[in-house]
Amino acid sequence: MRPHSRQILTVEETFGQNGWHCELIEGRDVLRAGFDAHHTRVDLTAQAHPQLNALSVVTESEFRAQCSTYGRPDLADDPRFTDGRLRATNRSELNAELKASAALTTTAEFAQRAAEFDLPAAVVQTLHDLPDEPQIVNNDIFVEREHPVAGRVREPRPAARFGATPQRVSDHAPSFGQHSAEIVAELGLDPDELLAAGVIF
Repeated sequence: MRPHSRQILTVEETFGQNGWHCELIEGRDVLRAGFDAHHTRVDLTAQAHPQLNALSVVTESEFRAQCSTYGRPDLADDPRFTDGRLRATNRSELNAELKASAALTTTAEFAQRAAEFDLPAAVVQTLHDLPDEPQIVNNDIFVEREHPVAGRVREPRPAARFGATPQRVSDHAPSFGQHSAEIVAELGLDPDELLAAGVIF
């Protein structure tokens, strides 16, 4: 039986902790959940999105590489798909063949075969896996620091890096009303009076 994904199990755990009735659907990566409150019933269905692969096919050699990557090298010689015009004419049939093969190909197999057959392609990373992706780690894309309210947060550094003018991660976004007193004082107003009157917070 097909196991449920980490995403669906995490949703089930979170909803369950907040009083929702949850039901995992056997054989499918689907969760049904319901909640009763104030004479109102809320029902929803959640389904995990499969991990995606991105690829680019322009030339004939890349089309052959695509077919081989999905374990169907025979498709490249199929009379329905031997050139771009025929592939456009028979697009629905080609898509059906490739979709069926893609469903049987894991992302790890896709990445390995794409490199083997020189197909311009990549695995689309999930938000959970992105920080550990080798290129992201090598380029120091993310920085971690303490936020005064949210605690430890991870965020991307500035994209551009210049040797003579190094960038820095800017200050945290201000909390609600954090600089109100300073701003009105700069305008020559009395912040204590405005705070007491509820004009500023």
